[in-house]
Amino acid sequence: MPRAPRRRGGGRGRPSPRRAVSSPSPTPSEEEPRPPFFGTTFTTHRVSPLHIGGQPDDTTYLQTLGDRLRDTLIGDVVRGVYVGLDPGQGELGKAGSLESVSLRWIQIRDLFSKTDHDRRSPSLGSDAPVGIDALGALASKRGIWIDIQYENAECTGVLLPDLSEEDDRALPDQTWAASSAGGQVDPSHFVQLPLLLLRMPTPLKNIVVDWLASAFDCRINSLTLGTRSLVSILEMWLRDAALPSRGVSGKEIVLTIGFSLPQPRDAAEVDEDEEAVEKVQMGIRSIDVTIAPGDVQRFVRAGKAIALESDQTRPTLWTGDAKTRKWLAGGNDDDGWGWKQDERRDGVSPQPFMDAVARYLDHHLALNLFHPCVRITKVASPGFVLTESRVKVFETEDAKSVGALLGDVTARSMGSDLPSVF
Repeated sequence: MPRAPRRRGGGRGRPSPRRAVSSPSPTPSEEEPRPPFFGTTFTTHRVSPLHIGGQPDDTTYLQTLGDRLRDTLIGDVVRGVYVGLDPGQGELGKAGSLESVSLRWIQIRDLFSKTDHDRRSPSLGSDAPVGIDALGALASKRGIWIDIQYENAECTGVLLPDLSEEDDRALPDQTWAASSAGGQVDPSHFVQLPLLLLRMPTPLKNIVVDWLASAFDCRINSLTLGTRSLVSILEMWLRDAALPSRGVSGKEIVLTIGFSLPQPRDAAEVDEDEEAVEKVQMGIRSIDVTIAPGDVQRFVRAGKAIALESDQTRPTLWTGDAKTRKWLAGGNDDDGWGWKQDERRDGVSPQPFMDAVARYLDHHLALNLFHPCVRITKVASPGFVLTESRVKVFETEDAKSVGALLGDVTARSMGSDLPSVF
């Protein structure tokens, strides 16, 4: 659903016209309204390097692009046929008329700011940075914020930089392959913003994605996070943020376990027997496992102890060839728990929480969590909610953990499979 617009400033609640700012860090009196990042559910997309021309710091350039996007959303009548987004379809029918569209640069420190206090410099007597200052060099990285205002709704999006490293990664070599012999491409005309987060209705989302791909000469695809990504992000969050002193462990953790029921390999035989098809499609679709706040750290400690045990007493792993594992997992390399075999050989478990949960489910429910047909489809924690294609981050004083969370997501959007996809 589109997000209801929030009133900004005085008057009738509409934002005043924005002025071009030469510096990427405006003074407090010229600060832009803080984007509604926390508490917003975004869909995730992966993006190839964006072509921005020779003036990456020019705010006017993004303002011009915002005007072009607005013209696209308003639409036009060409030869008697309406071209553009039909304002009467679906959820947009209640949003009212389109009022404003803007694109602007935004620094990570402003995106993650919870209060105005986070934007101020720490006191001279402070020995350890807190809040936004704990982000370090990541705080000065920049992304592009997309703000689409309707009469009764607000649709937003953000293009995020690589937050997995403080230094910018080198762009792929194949990006600079000239289309013609002897052609030259200037790498400074490109910027790497690999993660796109959008909150808007599907019809509007499709048009915005197509427009961004055309305006920045890039490729945009949906980013789907499998079991390995969801588990790794949760384990990282528990290691870095879920400490009793910070209060993060004061809320429960909910894991949604799904099941992949693959069709028989010989589909022709199944088609002859409709009853067999019905039996294959039947089954429990998902199970929610809730871990009470007081038990979270107990599970972590139990998982660390499991890593020191022998293979005979650890949670049972599925044994079989890689081809069958991928088929059982539904064809997604991020599912199937195949990486657990490597952990056993190394003798170290970077996922103690899931190891303890697996033992608990095996003992009490006779459910082998590490079977290829079993997967994690949703993780809900005190700091975030993450599904295969959506992310929601809650307000927190621990900006470093938020940066690490999104850094893990951006790292997966720039994984080794990216060149083959693009």
